[in-house]
Amino acid sequence: SNVLDIVVTILSFALELVVYELARQHAVTATGTESAAGNLAFVRAVRPLARIARICRVCMRGYNTRRNLRAMARRMVSQNKRRFVEAGWDIDLVYVTEDKTLVGMSTPATGATAMYRNNVADVARFFNTRHEERYWIYNVTAECQYPVDAFHGRFSRYAMDDHNVMPLWRMREFCAELERRSAAEPGMCSAIHCRGGKGRTGLMVCAWLLHSRACSTAKEALALWARRRTDDAKPGKEQGVQTASQVRYVSYVERMLRG
Repeated sequence: SNVLDIVVTILSFALELVVYELARQHAVTATGTESAAGNLAFVRAVRPLARIARICRVCMRGYNTRRNLRAMARRMVSQNKRRFVEAGWDIDLVYVTEDKTLVGMSTPATGATAMYRNNVADVARFFNTRHEERYWIYNVTAECQYPVDAFHGRFSRYAMDDHNVMPLWRMREFCAELERRSAAEPGMCSAIHCRGGKGRTGLMVCAWLLHSRACSTAKEALALWARRRTDDAKPGKEQGVQTASQVRYVSYVERMLRG
């Protein structure tokens, strides 16, 4: 869009120069002559195009300003959480594992909330482009609602209130679903989110890291999530699981798996 803005600016400037030059020539040409009449007719024909070009330029600047403000708002809200900034993407999510089969992110959103959260259309485009049909979205909030049609039915919900935990039997069901889908589709990307993509997301990410044997201890899982989610290049606190009950439940999952 920046390139388009430059093109529109150059074209509008060129048109304005043409209009100015023809108007100047008309001013010094004898009134009533055929040349003057022709110049005047051309000026009248071109002038609306110059106005349209100026309007396009203003609209492009307005669009770019809105986009920049939206990006600024999202970065302010995400604080020092690591974002996926690559190949034209700037989205509040992180790959947790090296094989890119586990994602933690903030909620997809619509309306005014999409000004500072991930726009649901952007999230759908991200997964449909980068993972095609090998992904599944897991909403682990009780409050976040958004249209899921763009995900083509690849969506599950495990409701949990903010700063709370999920019953262990429900966490076991969650891990069982991830295991089943991962086995059915090699390379399956499991994308887990709460509202801000930190506490509840981290709890369930850590549960899966333990269940899948990617981590052997609760401490290791919690440290991995905090390391992946925190952008060390920005000032701020560690963006890991911090609610005491959520940290405790990660250790419960470790004990449960050990029998």
